[in-house]
Amino acid sequence: GNLDITEMEGNPFGSHLNIKINLKNFCRGCLRDENDLKRVSSPRERLCEMFVSLSGIEIEINEDGLPFSFCQSCEERLINSYNFRKQCLDSHRSLTDFYEKSTEEEAVEAPAAKIEEVWLTRPRLSRFDCDEVSDAIENARRDFYTSTTCVRCGFTSSNSRALSVHVTHVHKYCSDRNDSPDRSVLGT
Repeated sequence: GNLDITEMEGNPFGSHLNIKINLKNFCRGCLRDENDLKRVSSPRERLCEMFVSLSGIEIEINEDGLPFSFCQSCEERLINSYNFRKQCLDSHRSLTDFYEKSTEEEAVEAPAAKIEEVWLTRPRLSRFDCDEVSDAIENARRDFYTSTTCVRCGFTSSNSRALSVHVTHVHKYCSDRNDSPDRSVLGT
């Protein structure tokens, strides 16, 4: 439990300095030298289990000569870290179980795959000829891009969409009976 500096390799003071340090007064977590340390006397104690679990350092209390005491701050950090680690492991386990159960349920839903196969074997557009579809697309394009004229004011637009925008903005107050509050828009 004591450290004799004169026995240390590379001691710059040689044998003239003989300092003994009681290792039992040091915190195992931060190495602070404190008198008010929480001592762990048995390997079965909870703090010992937490320390081994978090650090991966196997300890043999009272057998390796190293201190196994914690200051208040390190004890709190050890407990909080251990609880957080445990929470993360529990969450991971729950998520893994949930994922495995959800993939098992998807595997049970095999009839949905049959429905999809039936749909793929009978496409809805099989009754239309490709030429008919091409003609319909071409007609729609031609109708859309054909110049159109506003019957109210004679405005000529480049396509039906532009005419729709024109009527919406310029003739917004006009109805079918020509009772517009602004007769100048109609050219009257």
